[in-house]
This record gives sequence, structure tokens and C-alpha cells, in this order.
Amino acid sequence: MGVEVKTRAEALAGFIAEADSIAVGGSHGKTTVTHMTGHILTEAGLDPTVLVGDGSHSRAGGSRWLVAEVDESDGSLVMHHPKRAIVTNIELDHTDHFKDVDAVRDLFEKFVSALPSDGVAVLSADDERTRYLTTPARRVTYGFADSADYRCSEDRPFALQHDGHELGRINLRQRGRHNISNATAAAAMALEVGVSFADVASALEHFPGAHRRFEFLGLFQGAAVYDDYGHHPTEVRATLQAARELRHRRLIVVFQPHRFSRLAAFLQPFSRSFEGADRVVLLDVYSAGEDNPTGVTARDLASQIPGAIYAGSFEPPRGAPPGLAARFADTLGRVVERSSTTPAARPTR
Repeated sequence: MGVEVKTRAEALAGFIAEADSIAVGGSHGKTTVTHMTGHILTEAGLDPTVLVGDGSHSRAGGSRWLVAEVDESDGSLVMHHPKRAIVTNIELDHTDHFKDVDAVRDLFEKFVSALPSDGVAVLSADDERTRYLTTPARRVTYGFADSADYRCSEDRPFALQHDGHELGRINLRQRGRHNISNATAAAAMALEVGVSFADVASALEHFPGAHRRFEFLGLFQGAAVYDDYGHHPTEVRATLQAARELRHRRLIVVFQPHRFSRLAAFLQPFSRSFEGADRVVLLDVYSAGEDNPTGVTARDLASQIPGAIYAGSFEPPRGAPPGLAARFADTLGRVVERSSTTPAARPTR
């Protein structure tokens, strides 16, 4: 039919090249930072197009501004040539594609080295692999570190400083130290492109949250239920730290590992990432189409977490409406019932 077919990465690269673009990458946090940055620019009246990786909270704007999440998982990151970029952190993941963390860092080095000299690279000062990336663009660092150009505090509302001078405080609704860092990354980029601090603070105060990032689903038998996509040990730890800030009496974690390759590569780190949970329940691995050559399963992970329950798989209750909450309710009910009759053993590793 003569219709050109492009991959998602190829199409996105074309959009980024033609726009006044901000690309957001990193091993963790890029979805939230993309949404936050797009939200700030939208609230400030810049009317950007926003392309979030999972499709949620994306929007078609009417200006030349584009905020886009860019993915490193398959190496296509280097296809993108934005004018500005945010890199949140660099850590080994996607072990089906990368042999070690140096390969991941090399990819991000190539990405930021292609930024134009009149561009901006906003880099985490808290992550050693990120803060030393070299780029012809103007380097701007952010984070909790004393050396950060944009420095955030850990209290709430958190203070934001630029070059040692406090700009003000930001009242962020999203819990977790990692979300203060995410908000600071988005704020730094917005301030660099000319948005006022007042507009940045107002937008972040009203930020609704990213889809499946510690997203509140509702109450079930008196228990608050949250959904989070975190599928790496670092992300699991950050999510549990955020959950503990809510100061509920008990924290029950139901975890489904994502990909056999990731579980096999990070089995030991995963086993240590649930510290602080009162009960851990493991579901079967979501394979994402992968085979399982190592034979490692969720049952193996459960055996390494003190007091953990291996629940296997779950199916929607008969007659239940569609949606995650409905599919989850039957399993959660059985977990809550079982946990109430079994002494909790909080991991101590």
C-alpha cells in the first residue's frame, strides 16, 4: 500500500527532532519526571505536547514544546536528538540487553554527548554515574547533594535552592524521598526554560500523580490499597519507604516479578528490598513473553524472604467487573485473611 511503517522509537525520534524538545531518561523515575515536567509547562501556559511512556497523561499541545519520555531498554535511546535532556540515574536493568552497568552508562554518555552546545542537560548530582556524564550542552545538576546546582531538602514542604539561594518551598503531595528528587528534576528543567518559581511550585502542589506510581486505588476491608509498577529492587525499596511515611499499622506487599531475566539477575537484591514490610506475598512472574532458561521463579524469591507467602497466580472472581482493583480483590482478601492468622515476620536482612 506504500505506507511507511516505523517503530515507536523511530517515530518518537522524528517528533523530538522537529520540536523544541525536552527528553527525559534514566533507569528509574523517568515516567514521573516526564509527567511532572509536562504538567509544569502546561500549567505555566506553554501548551506542550507531552508523551509519557505508558501513554497515560500524554497530551497533544498547540506549541512547539515537546516533553517526551525516552527509553534505554533496547538501546534506541541514541536515536533521539533533543535540545534538552534530563537524566535521573543510571543503574543496571534490562539484563536481556545489557551485560553490565558500564554498558548502560555508555549508552547514556552517547545520548547526552549528542546534545547541542546551546542545549541543557539536567543531571542528578546524587547518582555518581549520572553526574559525571560529559556533554557539550550546559550541565545543570540537581538533588540532595551539597554540590547540586538545584538542591532540595528532605523535609516537607521541601525547600529548593539554586546556587545556594533558597527559591522557596514546594508542597508535594506524592510521598517518598524519590519523589522529592523527581520533582526537583522537573523543577530544574522548567526553571531553566524560563518558568517562574511561583508557577513551578503551584503546578507541583497540584500534581495529580503518575499512573501506577504509588497510585491509590481505594479501600478494601478497611485497608488502603495502592498500586505501583516498581519492578526493580531499587524501585521496590523506594516505594516501601514512601508507604511507611503513611504510618499505617501494617504494610502488606503483594509483588509480581516482571520478567524472568530480571528476577534471575537480581534475586539476592530483591530478597533484601522488602525490609520494612510486615507481610510479603509473591505472585508468579509476569514473563512479558520471555522464556525461563535459568529456572528461577517467584517461589525461589519467596523462600529467601522471611515469612513470605507464595500465592502463585490469581484469576478474576467470577462475575467481577474489569479492572485491576476487581482482579486484585479476591487475592487480597485471601492474603489479608491468611496474614491475620499467621504471625508476621518482618524481614531483618
